[in-house]
Amino acid sequence: MNLNKILFELSQNSRIKRKDLGKKLNRSPQIISYTIDKFEQEKFIEYRCIVDPSKLGYINILVLVLFKSSAKPQRKEFIERIKQMPNITSIISLDTYADFAIEFSVNNLSMFNKILVNLDDEFSEVIKIISMHPIIVRHIFSRKYLNKRSKTNTDSIILGDRKPVSLSDNESRLLFELIKKPNEKIITLSENLKLNVRTIINLKKSLENNKIIRYYSIDLNYAKLNINAALLLIKLENYRKAIDKLVSYSYATPEIISLTKLIGEYNIMIYLESLETLNPVINHMREEFSFYEYKIFNIKSVDKNTSIPKDEDRKTKALK
Repeated sequence: MNLNKILFELSQNSRIKRKDLGKKLNRSPQIISYTIDKFEQEKFIEYRCIVDPSKLGYINILVLVLFKSSAKPQRKEFIERIKQMPNITSIISLDTYADFAIEFSVNNLSMFNKILVNLDDEFSEVIKIISMHPIIVRHIFSRKYLNKRSKTNTDSIILGDRKPVSLSDNESRLLFELIKKPNEKIITLSENLKLNVRTIINLKKSLENNKIIRYYSIDLNYAKLNINAALLLIKLENYRKAIDKLVSYSYATPEIISLTKLIGEYNIMIYLESLETLNPVINHMREEFSFYEYKIFNIKSVDKNTSIPKDEDRKTKALK
């Protein structure tokens, strides 16, 4: 059985019922359940609820950080510290040019500056901030490289210029419960939140219909699944003329799983994954778009990945 097909389908909708996934792949529910259980036990995957931060009033900023010290205890201390910071939603460990790609999700740039200055002061002897890039918008594409025969391909757009939505208390409670446990059963959500099943279903539909929750997916353990991953930062020339073509090209390229428009020295970030080497994909892109200023950051691991700041931080702000 092609395990990558299951990974592909879970990345499209991790909440799909196992019997429905079995029908889709022409496999028995027992085989599907056994395989997914194995994925979970071996920590091949981690479930994700993909939320649009801009719908809740957040803006995101990408920060590239170089670690000046080679001391492992200091590196570990730094990672553990930033993992606990609620407004840091993504931490990616790199092995070229920079050591970390860190994404902040904040209400405004003043808040971001305060958090970053405090972090820089705390670790001034061991880190160097290389660059900062406010994020304009992000396109998230299907992981077509896992199943190139599939006709399914999506372009989910998050961030950007969105009108923030006010959530009811119950919507907020359910949203953060789904962020913590994206694949939790409806009946369990009902019990945990002390709301009846019909209310949970209606609240979930409301969050999805209002595009606060975009979809349910998985993160992949690159090391255990032998997946190559990289970030490609590009200074795209003739931006207005080239950007629509680049988005279409990225959508059609199986190994490109997201395209992010940035402000700063580089104006595009491409996220790539592949079961093979990424060099041919990057070289073809360079030939197609003739960009000369770029950097490739090979990804070692994803140390943190969530959509929005922790609910504890949100509750704290609400009390102020």
